[in-house]
Amino acid sequence: MIRSNSDADRSRLIRTIRWLAEYAGGAMREGESYPAWEYRKDSPLRDTMAAAYRDLYGKEPVIASIHAGLECGVLSEKLPGADMVSIGPEMNHVHTPMESLDLPSVKRVWEYLLHVMEMLK
Repeated sequence: MIRSNSDADRSRLIRTIRWLAEYAGGAMREGESYPAWEYRKDSPLRDTMAAAYRDLYGKEPVIASIHAGLECGVLSEKLPGADMVSIGPEMNHVHTPMESLDLPSVKRVWEYLLHVMEMLK
């Protein structure tokens, strides 16, 4: 279940893994995959959300591409051209028995989203 920010990069990675497996005498079976969610240079939604962050916290947000946002890839495949941003509360040790959620960060995300919604009216 390989995923990437780019369909081309995902295909290239699959070819590399297949080659490595065959080189080592093994085989690779490609199963299901997730669609890419590519970075958009121009994103009015991201710009609005950055402005909302500056309003609330008085500093610049960190905008980064991370190992998350899987749902945005699935949704962007169904809604081509949709402007999307993925955010969320602070989580630690995700997908392990030690997974935890920082509850105060849930409140901050909620308040932030309310402010974003006001700006989008």
